[in-house]
Amino acid sequence: MARIDVAAAAAAKAGDELPGRVVGPLTRMDFARFSVATDDPNRVHVEEEVAAAAGFPHVIGSGGIVTGVLTDVVTAWAGLEAVTSGSTRMFAPLFPGVTLRASGSVTGRDDNGNLTVHVVVDDEAGTRVGEGTFAVRQMS
Repeated sequence: MARIDVAAAAAAKAGDELPGRVVGPLTRMDFARFSVATDDPNRVHVEEEVAAAAGFPHVIGSGGIVTGVLTDVVTAWAGLEAVTSGSTRMFAPLFPGVTLRASGSVTGRDDNGNLTVHVVVDDEAGTRVGEGTFAVRQMS
């Protein structure tokens, strides 16, 4: 994981890239652990039969995994205390064996130095799994 670089965040401008992140390959056990850790009782994350009944070929990972990876890219760069808000969207399910690649960039900077950052997560095939936009306040 990257070190928090408050100086880089303070000097950032639109177009600057954030350090990327690779997570995985994720396993069924990762999905089960995340489900338990987040108190998510949906059995589609742990039982093949339930996933099949829902139309999936395998159990699926929680959308919270994608949200966590998206958020981690920003907080590892600017620090958790600098992130004031965020919104995320998930586009594709996570299946066992997936490796996620996250990347982000600064898309805007206001007159007070506050930033807008956009982050995306793709799987190893290049399918967009999720994306998020985050507000990062100036940390001097």
